[in-house]
Amino acid sequence: MESMTGFGSAAAEGAGLRITAEARSVNSKGLDIHLRLPSFLARHELSCREAVRARVSRGRVDVLVAIEFTSPQAVKVSVSESVVRAASEAASRLRLENLLDRGLTWSDLEALPGAVSTGLGAQAEESAGALTRQVLEKAVDALVKTRLDEGERLKRQFEEARNIISATLLKVRELMPGQRTSERQRLGERLAELGVAVDSSRIEQEIVLAAQKSDISEEVVRLEAHMQALGGLLKEERGELGRRLDHLVQEIQRETSTLLAKSSLLELTRLGMDIRLETEKMKEQAQNVA
Repeated sequence: MESMTGFGSAAAEGAGLRITAEARSVNSKGLDIHLRLPSFLARHELSCREAVRARVSRGRVDVLVAIEFTSPQAVKVSVSESVVRAASEAASRLRLENLLDRGLTWSDLEALPGAVSTGLGAQAEESAGALTRQVLEKAVDALVKTRLDEGERLKRQFEEARNIISATLLKVRELMPGQRTSERQRLGERLAELGVAVDSSRIEQEIVLAAQKSDISEEVVRLEAHMQALGGLLKEERGELGRRLDHLVQEIQRETSTLLAKSSLLELTRLGMDIRLETEKMKEQAQNVA
């Protein structure tokens, strides 16, 4: 079982570059990848997305990649002489007219659109793609490991809830005869309160109908079957496990609600509420399973 919550990071150096990557994931209905790359690595976005998609099937994944230069050879600085010359001539004219008290500085050129551009050196450019992919894969592998670790914790919680519900259903079965008897007594007391003389055969028919309406045997059987299905799902590794668990939990909720609606015994209602409580826990947990 894999959770949708996790974190992973990695770093590597080569060709005068140091590249770091962080990957975080949280719950989402599908796979939603948010990738932030420095402009130097923008051309490798598709490869980075493929690396994430190959390892993660569900969840919102936020990936941040950063780059540092560890060697001046890794950086290529380009200056547009035409832009700089035009700006310099304009600055000279302004100085002659006393509208500017100094010439252009490097800081001015950096702020001037189109004057200075920074990129990767030739060797760094050749190595950047593979290095970025390598770092990103390690970060996402670390992310997946934390998701699997968290998934094991969720799995134990599902197993605990399953054991509690299964044990509770055994107690419910013990109360089923009392549930039928209670309906018979309730109908008899109601007729006595009304003081109406009714044919005994008619009373028996009404008792049978009331017993059928309050019979919880089908709900109990289905809940027991759902517990078996849950045990089977918990043994599986992947394959849209989160969605299947969510659907199964909804079925358990539906049968539990019907059981509670039919209950005429205080103890049976209490047991039904215990099942509902564990089911609510499983519903919350299922939202975080990939």
